[in-house]
Formats: sequence, C-alpha cells, structure tokens
Amino acid sequence: MPDSVFEDLYRDTEQVHWASTSEVQHRARQLARRRTLTVLATALVLLVGGGTGVLTALADSGTPNLPDVVATAPVTPTATPPVTPPNEPTITPSRPASDAESRADRAIPAAAMLQGSDVPSGFRPSGQDVDGDWTLNFLLSALCESKDPWPHPGRKIAERGQSFTNGQRSLLQRVDRYAGQDAKRALAAVRTNVNNCVARDRAEISIVGQGFAGEESLLVYSENEGLGNLLIFVRQGDLLAEIWRKDGTDRADALRLADRAAARLCVGTNVC
Repeated sequence: MPDSVFEDLYRDTEQVHWASTSEVQHRARQLARRRTLTVLATALVLLVGGGTGVLTALADSGTPNLPDVVATAPVTPTATPPVTPPNEPTITPSRPASDAESRADRAIPAAAMLQGSDVPSGFRPSGQDVDGDWTLNFLLSALCESKDPWPHPGRKIAERGQSFTNGQRSLLQRVDRYAGQDAKRALAAVRTNVNNCVARDRAEISIVGQGFAGEESLLVYSENEGLGNLLIFVRQGDLLAEIWRKDGTDRADALRLADRAAARLCVGTNVC
C-alpha cells in the first residue's frame, strides 16, 4: 500500500494534463519572437528621433544572434561659397613714395646755390655750415624792442646752406624750399616784421630796396652801434634765398649778388 502522502499527491494530479515536448518548444519560440520584435521596435523609435551612437545586439534582452544596428549622425548641410560677380575689376593700390624718395624730390641741388664765380673776388667756398647770428630772425630779436620770436609762416620742406670766406670776412647763403605758396608768405612776413620793428637805441633796421631780382626780392639794412650790414632776400617759385655778407654795405655789390642768386635758383625750381 502506498503511503498516505503519495496517495493524496496521486489523487490531486491524476486529472492534470501535461503538455508535450513539442508544445513547450513551440511556446518558447513564440515568446522569443515577441521579445525580438519589441527590441527592434525600440531601436526604430530611437533612429526616427535622431538618436546617435551604436545600438548593439542588446545583450541585455537575451536575444541570441541579433545583429548590431548603427544610427548615423544627422548630416549638416555645407555652406554655399559666395559667388563673385563676373568681370569685377581688380584694383591695385599705387605704391606711396617713400620718405627717402620724397626728400630726394624736394632736395635743393648744389647747382641752385651761389658758386665761387658769383661772389666778390677773394671769397672761396668753405662748406655748407651757415649757423650763426646773422639771419633776419636773430636781428629782429636783437634790434627790436619786442622780444617775441619772428613768426615764420608756412612749412619748409627742404633747406641748404653755402658759405664763403675771405680771411676774417664771411659771405653766407641759406635757401629754403616751402610748400605751396608759403615762400611768398614768408617773404611778405619779412616785409611786415621789418616795418613793424621798433628799434632800440643806437639800432636801426629798414627795407632799402625791393623788386630788383627774381620773382620777388628785398634788401634789408641793419645797424647796431655804428656797424651796418645788408641782408638780401630773393624768391624764385617755392625757393627763398637769404644772403648776408659781413661788413657788406655796398648796395651795388648786393644787387649784383642778388641777380646771380636769382639765376642759380632757377636750377631748383620750374618757374624760370
């Protein structure tokens, strides 16, 4: 006789229907297909939503032999290059003149200065140094009551000096090149300042001649404590020459020197 426990178990399971082996395998395949379809549907949702990266075989799903699914990144459109209008002219800027070239164009040539054959007998060229207390600017400050410096209008763009000596005597010339019409303004300032000078005691300065050489010219006589001198001004175009001779008071010699200076200035300007 079987034990009572086994009798109860036999009685409870006597009417149970057990599935066959083929039915169990069929249900397992159905379950696997449903899980595979669920995984693929999830991958498609990620692709449509613009997801990036790589979807693997979803090892966590447990589905065997599922191929990898790669989601490509969205493509960024390439910018279209600008279109250059046809027949567009090419403009090449002109090369500005260098400072050296500009100075060379403005430089006063040596031939525009007084030469040895132009000056009185006995004077010889002695270089280009013409520094010293001989110019009208110095005379105005030394002989006139006003201590204000002589206003020099306009812009000088070049200058050159030439000196001559005869023993202890000197003859000096300075030539300035001015911009535009500033040479005319500078000579007008000479006339104005000399006429407006109120000379100190035992001093004198005045214009004693004009219009004797070049486009314009002035002859200025100065005296201080009995010692007199003549200053010659000659303008040709944008060049203005100032000439001084120590102890030179002969007006006839001064006029001849001015005439020679005016002829030489024509080498440095195109107005002659």
